[in-house]
Formats: sequence, structure tokens, C-alpha cells
Amino acid sequence: MDPLILDGPARATRETVALAKTADLVVLPAGASMDDLRPLVRVAHSLVRAGVNKASLGVWSRGVVTLL
Repeated sequence: MDPLILDGPARATRETVALAKTADLVVLPAGASMDDLRPLVRVAHSLVRAGVNKASLGVWSRGVVTLL
């Protein structure tokens, strides 16, 4: 398996959801401030509501990926 990295918009568009549903890992980048975390939480919830497997979501912050 070869990794494929895609950079998408910071919202759950129809295309983003379609890509996320087929991905083994979806990394959502975030800073440490609430201004960064609030939009990340909204996007993560939107992806899960749209049928993306929660176990495939991870948050990247300060060089570390943490699975949700």
C-alpha cells in the first residue's frame, strides 16, 4: 500500500466526506488554541455524522497524531 496525502478544505464538503470514507486515516491538523480546536471539532462531528468511521480520524498537533 502506498500512502496518498490530500489537502482538503477545513469543512466537510461532499467531496471531503467521499474521500474520508475511503481513507484508512484522516488527519485533521490543529493548533493548541480554542480558535483552532472549535473548527476541528465541528469538522470531525460532521464527518462522523456523514458516515466516516470515527476510528479513522486523528488530530495532528505539535508533530504528533492522536487518534480520536
